[in-house]
Order: sequence, then structure tokens, then C-alpha cells
Amino acid sequence: MNVFVDAYSAFMDNSGNLKTDLDDMLQAEGITELFVAGIATDVCVQWTVRDAVGDSTGDYTVTVISDACAGITDEGHTTALATMATWEGVTVVTSADVLAMTCSEETNAAPSSPLTFPVAAATAAASLAVCSAL
Repeated sequence: MNVFVDAYSAFMDNSGNLKTDLDDMLQAEGITELFVAGIATDVCVQWTVRDAVGDSTGDYTVTVISDACAGITDEGHTTALATMATWEGVTVVTSADVLAMTCSEETNAAPSSPLTFPVAAATAAASLAVCSAL
């Protein structure tokens, strides 16, 4: 991890030239479905989702949990959610929708090793945490 790199995305720096370890860690665990929540919807969440479904990372499908995100402004939050909903591979849902989901045995399995990258625990491993809690 390079502490001198400015990054809004959990996957890479703002220039798109330097990747974090997150993509490699997720691919090593076979994780392809990401549930994303956080702040700010119109900055870090949106950039992370953009990179997750972009050409520079693995083949991910992304579920953005709208009411578990907050924007810098209400308008920014709403606009970012609407924008992300138009991207291929992205679905925007509420936390009630997530709680109503059923998990397969494969999804319910714990990773073979702990995901120690801080954003991985908050962003990508959320699918494991949600299913394990059900």
C-alpha cells in the first residue's frame, strides 16, 4: 500500500495508473460479487464501483446499497446512485432488499484467509458478512 497515493477508489489511484491490492486479493479468493456501502456516494463509492466494473479489474458484479451510503450532498447522493444504476454489472438496492436475499452455500463460505486490506473488509467482504449473518 502506498500512503502517498491519492485515491477515491478502493481499487486504484485517481489517475488510474496505480492499483491497490484489493483486486488481486478478491480474485485470489474467487470473489466476484461485491456489495458496496459507504461515504461519500458521489465520490469514493462511485469511483470504487466504476473501477470494479471497469476493464482494469476482475469481472465483478456490484450491488450498491443505497440507504447504507451518504453523499456529500443529498443531490450528489441521488445523482450518483442514478448514474451507477445505468452501468452494466451494477444494481442499486436498499438494505431491506439485501436482508431479503438468500445466500447460496458458496456465498456463505468464509474466505480461505482473512482479508486484511481495510477497504476489502468494508467493501468487498460485505457479501460474505451479510450472508454469514443470515
